[in-house]
Amino acid sequence: MVFLRSIGLFALLSLGTASAAVVWNNGTPVADVNNQNGSIMSDTNQADDFQLLVTTDLTAIRFWSTEFTAADRLPLIFWQILSDAPGTPGSVIASGSAAPTITAAGTNAGSPQFQNDFNISVLGLAAGTYWLALHNGSYTDINNPTNGVPYDYYWSWTDQSNPTTNTGQGSFLPSDPWIGTSAENAFVVFGDAVGTPEPAALLLTSVGIGALALLRRRRA
Repeated sequence: MVFLRSIGLFALLSLGTASAAVVWNNGTPVADVNNQNGSIMSDTNQADDFQLLVTTDLTAIRFWSTEFTAADRLPLIFWQILSDAPGTPGSVIASGSAAPTITAAGTNAGSPQFQNDFNISVLGLAAGTYWLALHNGSYTDINNPTNGVPYDYYWSWTDQSNPTTNTGQGSFLPSDPWIGTSAENAFVVFGDAVGTPEPAALLLTSVGIGALALLRRRRA
């Protein structure tokens, strides 16, 4: 009876818990797209849209970047999650700066390319369309402070046939309007669905409920 009670309690406590999963995959880089690197993230802020099917806690971001030299990569990436306006980035929902974990990922248009991973915490986003905005450095660090020349740091492009609602957007300063582009950027959004247990959790819960019912029947 102790064993049955333990199963039931563990199953009920496990309901609703889940490890972070991919909630949106906008695609991985396509090498040398039109012999271009991607959307420049140094003298402009770049954004691309993603969709959530259920209420979700966002936990991490992965994106791919291309740089001419290591000096073009600033230590921090500024990020934002924005609402949909619709069809363009809207109001800011969450923002922050992160030092991504960087992994070499080949070359793009002859320049080094990297996978960038960093954690975020954006809780309880309802189902709908949102935008991920990224910038190389702080939000107001638009140009190379030494000579006014932008750093050559790009958000790598992916297959433009991806089934997203909108194409990428770019702006120069926070106060500038967004300008549409024809490119799709390479990124993945990770998170946890809120209140939607995984199939394994549902199975475990069913086992636990059955065990508790059997325990009550034996006591009767």
